[in-house]
Amino acid sequence: MNRSDDRTGQEPGRTESLAVTGLGMVSALGRGVAGSIAAQRCGMSRASDCDHFRVWDPAVEGEVPLHAHQVREFSEGYEAAGRWVRLGAAALEDLIAGRRPAVGGTPRQRLRTGLIVIAPSWDEERFPVDPEPFERVPALLASQLKGEWAVQDIESLDGASAGTALALNRARGQIVEGRWDRALVLAVDSLVDSPSLDWLQRAGRLKVGDRPTGVIPGEAAVCVLVEAARPARPRGESALAIVRSCQSEGAPTEGWPSPQASGRALAGCINRALEACADRPFDAGFVIVNLNGEEGRAARWGTASSLLSRQPSFQDPRLVTPAQSFGETGVASGAIGICVAVQAFARGYSPTDDAVIVGMSDAGGAECIAVSRDAA
Repeated sequence: MNRSDDRTGQEPGRTESLAVTGLGMVSALGRGVAGSIAAQRCGMSRASDCDHFRVWDPAVEGEVPLHAHQVREFSEGYEAAGRWVRLGAAALEDLIAGRRPAVGGTPRQRLRTGLIVIAPSWDEERFPVDPEPFERVPALLASQLKGEWAVQDIESLDGASAGTALALNRARGQIVEGRWDRALVLAVDSLVDSPSLDWLQRAGRLKVGDRPTGVIPGEAAVCVLVEAARPARPRGESALAIVRSCQSEGAPTEGWPSPQASGRALAGCINRALEACADRPFDAGFVIVNLNGEEGRAARWGTASSLLSRQPSFQDPRLVTPAQSFGETGVASGAIGICVAVQAFARGYSPTDDAVIVGMSDAGGAECIAVSRDAA
């Protein structure tokens, strides 16, 4: 297993469009992409009492269970790395179960498949336990894949900053270099386990009691199957979306944690993603962003959107914030954004043929993924 240290966020020099040809998902709103995103579009939320964590509520002058977006069926009774494996395995199973036969019913050839796992990096403040179980997560997830889905390489990326964009660029590079035919990009996180909740509470980040801001914790796993668009079509694979550009940005070296500094960096990241789509028209009127109820993140987005509003391509976009339905899903939020875009394309309610997925990390980093409906 390899842990990639690529933090440039830049796309490989040779241009190769990636096609999204499969998705799998498990969230508090259900198992499966279609059901979860349909519920999210309707504004549904299944936040429930978190029996293993209590907080003070001044309204009742006592402790009450924290409200959180939990996937009880898979994660209850597990902590940290154990939850990631349970959730990730469910997302992989959902992707494989949902794969349709190739057009014409011809059997799929054995393809060289890589697995890239995006999970939180081990952090002693968040996880004051032995890091060894966390290091085993990618291999445990790969062990779930058999037959035509058996992977030849396993890589991992910590999701501290722009994990989804980095993973997609890594997958593109491996495919362009001829090492892989396709890649499974699996993003998983849970902020509902006890260590993560203690960590959030110590940092004063939870939305509790009469506090109007803060995060409502969630958990989710998403698996995105990508392959080069041109070889996929002759095999009869249907592209759910085309990944046009992936860009990332580290925390500003000056001014952080000022939302003005990080907002300017975020705007620059989005600008680079849109500029990389200049080969054909791109309408940035549909934006999916991981706002999560925290003032700092809202201020960063406010600064960035103010700067971007000066551009004709970024005028009054439709904004979607998945955390309203899924809670704060950490490093899984970028992949959830891809699911939101794909379902909007498939169901015909996207305002444009393109979507911009924007992510902001706790450490000040950012990512932007530009995707389009398949025009082929």
